[in-house]
Amino acid sequence: MRPRLASWPSAVLLTLVLLASAGVSRAEAQAARDAALVLRVLSYDRNLGSRAPSRRDILTVYAPGDRASERSCRDLAAAITALGARVTVADRRVRATPHAYQDPETLARAMRSAVAVFVCSGLEGSIGAIAGESRARSVLTLTSVERQVDAGLAVGILAGRSQMRLVVNLPASRAEGARLDAALLRLCEVRR
Repeated sequence: MRPRLASWPSAVLLTLVLLASAGVSRAEAQAARDAALVLRVLSYDRNLGSRAPSRRDILTVYAPGDRASERSCRDLAAAITALGARVTVADRRVRATPHAYQDPETLARAMRSAVAVFVCSGLEGSIGAIAGESRARSVLTLTSVERQVDAGLAVGILAGRSQMRLVVNLPASRAEGARLDAALLRLCEVRR
């Protein structure tokens, strides 16, 4: 039986406590929290081993020239890579690879080694193309922008006023080849 989402590995909890006490910026703390949730969501994908047997990259895709998108990508990529060096997902160490979105073909080439794609803000006009490429390659999509989940990405890690919300676009996640465990889905807002 898989552990509940609330029972995070001690390394994840320790990282979050250390960040809170180390005087990191709010953006870096948000990125650390998002990174922990990205890895946790991936650990609840029952098809991860079969849909991405040797992949270990999480692409963090940003809009070049959009400062907020570039900054969130940089912070999240650093947080995923740092956390991925200490914890495993499906018996593998993961790392983040930033990717400046140019066009679907370039993204498709970058996805060859990707187990997941985290889409940063600023790419709302490209969600259809990104979702199409991820579905063709069985790569799970995640975002922190609710409109992007509504537009076809699979998982939203959304900051609320007092806590984080997880939103799963179930048809999108299934189209990307993911099979998210019921234990995770019970904790999420599921859109059918």
